[in-house]
Amino acid sequence: MNPTIGAALIALIGAVAAAGGAYYGASRTAAKTIEADRHRRLWEKRSEAYTDAVAGILQLMKVRTSRMQHMTTETEPEDSSTPMDLSLMEARLIAYASDAVLEAMEQARLHGNRFDTAFRVWLAAYAKAHAVAPRPPTVDSLAARDLGDPMATAKEELPRATKLCNDLMDIIRQELYAGPGRMEPPQPRDLTKMARDDISA
Repeated sequence: MNPTIGAALIALIGAVAAAGGAYYGASRTAAKTIEADRHRRLWEKRSEAYTDAVAGILQLMKVRTSRMQHMTTETEPEDSSTPMDLSLMEARLIAYASDAVLEAMEQARLHGNRFDTAFRVWLAAYAKAHAVAPRPPTVDSLAARDLGDPMATAKEELPRATKLCNDLMDIIRQELYAGPGRMEPPQPRDLTKMARDDISA
């Protein structure tokens, strides 16, 4: 082979290899940039969901304390605030929260729902005994029967629900402090269980 042609071929192969390496490197860099941007946007969504969740939890704890006061004193509490609609907050947590937060939320909901049901059963009986109008919404008879004495159940479940809400907020705070570096892909879960818990409450 002509030395000139051979040198040209070697130069061409080298140029193609260099171009391929540069393209591969640029592709990897672009992929990392896209993934980092996706990770950042996901973390921003999670942070917003966590902040709203803490606000909702604090409001819910305030309402439950007010309801317990109503039950024990049979007087309308000074602060008769109603709980905010938590459905959107919970939907955002399901979408963006870690598995640890979802597990803590499920436990808090379990005992919180039992307190809420006890309050509704007590309130229905109170309204009937005192001819309160308008009557509060009726409570599922099966849920009321399984509950037992509503006052005893409320006194038992409120401290548990409050502690679990505090535990949930602590987990949220720890994750926010740790930052996005500890985010992990979610594990498969039975997310419909939350809806069933709401229906049975």
